[in-house]
Amino acid sequence: MTDFADSLHEEVIAIAERPSYEAVAREYYDPKLHPTCRNFRLASQTLLRQWLTLISVEYPIIETGAGDSVIAEMFVEQGRTLNGLIITDESPTMLAYSDKYAKDGATSILASAEDLPFPGGFAGTLAASLGDPYNTSTFWRAASRLLKPEGYVFYTTPSYEWASAFRGDLRLSDSEFQLSDGRRIDLRSIIIPEAEQIEMIDDAGLHVREISHVPLSDIQSPLSPKLLLNQGQGLTVVTGYVVRKS
Repeated sequence: MTDFADSLHEEVIAIAERPSYEAVAREYYDPKLHPTCRNFRLASQTLLRQWLTLISVEYPIIETGAGDSVIAEMFVEQGRTLNGLIITDESPTMLAYSDKYAKDGATSILASAEDLPFPGGFAGTLAASLGDPYNTSTFWRAASRLLKPEGYVFYTTPSYEWASAFRGDLRLSDSEFQLSDGRRIDLRSIIIPEAEQIEMIDDAGLHVREISHVPLSDIQSPLSPKLLLNQGQGLTVVTGYVVRKS
């Protein structure tokens, strides 16, 4: 291997060996402990609400890496059925936040977004709210395999504009969490430039139909200090991709 290839190989291995979101699951949704997570969730919901209102989606809907399902929350608010909604997460504690939706017809399955236990052509729609922890070619190939023809993926991620300003301009990067007990842990969070994101999606046999952005000015207060980077109110905080299978 070249020096560059050696370095990249070591970085990929290091990222793969980082703790899972199970390590932060018990306090992830506490807005006082992790306000950035709260801000990103609300921004992601803004995009998903627009798309799921304007675009006719087909069931089954698989929500990947869901934790407390944003799709179920929105559907309940709108009086829509949860029958045919499959909520997945590889963290048992994160997935348990969605147990409350079982009574309304949702199904929860413990599974990695990169290794979903469904046959090819099973899903009409995939929803990945803040899918940066599994933004890999493996995930996108799995999404392409699982989707029916003309099915959709609705994918949101913290924006590359924000990530490069806050974390530094890294292709494979991580998200640092400071836990209530004082520990700091790094979790996988892969945020790449839009051109590279589109290329990865295209390589999986899918096509980007729309790219949308949520600026800082649209984020509800209180704002996390991690979002206040002196970049102005126009700073893109969350980016969303509407992706379709031919």
